[in-house]
Formats: sequence, C-alpha cells, structure tokens
Amino acid sequence: MSRVGLHKRYRIARKTNELPALDIAALDLRVADVPSGKTFSWQQNGRVVGTASCTVSGEHVLIEYKSCDRRSVSQRIRFASTKPHFGGVRRWFVCPDCGRKCNTLYSSFAFKCRKCVNAVYPSQYAYVRLAGEAEARRARVLLGTVAGYDPALVTKPKGMHWKTFRRLQKQIRSADVAFDEYVQARL
Repeated sequence: MSRVGLHKRYRIARKTNELPALDIAALDLRVADVPSGKTFSWQQNGRVVGTASCTVSGEHVLIEYKSCDRRSVSQRIRFASTKPHFGGVRRWFVCPDCGRKCNTLYSSFAFKCRKCVNAVYPSQYAYVRLAGEAEARRARVLLGTVAGYDPALVTKPKGMHWKTFRRLQKQIRSADVAFDEYVQARL
C-alpha cells in the first residue's frame, strides 16, 4: 500500500501570484528610443495594494512604487538585451540585487526577481502529492480515463496487452485507495 504524504512539501513560501508583478511585455518596448510612461495598479481581494508609474528611457526604466500602507520607493532598473536564434532582440529586466536577467519583477517592497523575493510559483504547491500519484495519472492517460472514474469500467485499448492493462488498472486502484485513506484521515 502507498504511503500518504511521502512527497508533501512543508515549506511555507510566498507565491508569485500573491505579489505585485511587473512584466516586461507590459511596458511595450517596441520603440526603444522614445521615452514612454505607464501606470499600473495591483489588487488583492478587491482592494488596491499598490500602484506604480513606470517611465521607460533608453536602457533603463524608472519605477515609482507606492504601496497601500503609503510607503513609496523609486527604483531605476536596467535592461539587458539578447539576440534569439530566430532573429530580433529580446529585452530583459536586470535584477537590482543579483543581476539576473528576468522577464518579470516582483515587489515585496522594492522590485526584484522571483529568487530575490523568495517567491515560488503556485504550481509548485498546487496539490498534496501522494506516493504513486504520478504513475496513476500516467496510467489514466494511457487508458483514456479521468480521475474518479472506476478503472474496472474502462475497456482495454486496442493493441494493449492484457497484462499491461491489468497492471495499469491496479496502479489506478491503489492510488485511489491511498487518496481515500488520506481524505478519511483528514476528516
């Protein structure tokens, strides 16, 4: 029987969708020589948590950020450019702390890259991982079924060996039992 919570993550970290983010695509850098300005605001639960006015000029952007608690900061962030293999130029922010090239900057108060604000992507903590879950998901894909559907009702795909079919059914059943036990233990 599978052990529940074998791969469960215990670290609590801020997620990128909880922080104000500034994406380089939002600045519209198609015309690099012309100074341009934009204003952004971020909301959480229907209330504004921060506003920023960005002025793009040459190889940097000036960000004037005001948070909901009336703190303000002014930052000058450089751009870096790379040439992709298919031609053209790709612009990046240069993190003011570590110097990494990044597409998006996040604000814990000042704008920095994801690693400098110690944030993780939400998909890294999307669900509780159970032992055998990945194998069961793969088995469901191979059998053309979805979660919660009884594997005994699935017909064997044409060309699949019976031994393989039964093994996949068993993987799905054991993962479902482990999940049911996990849910029962939490009630």
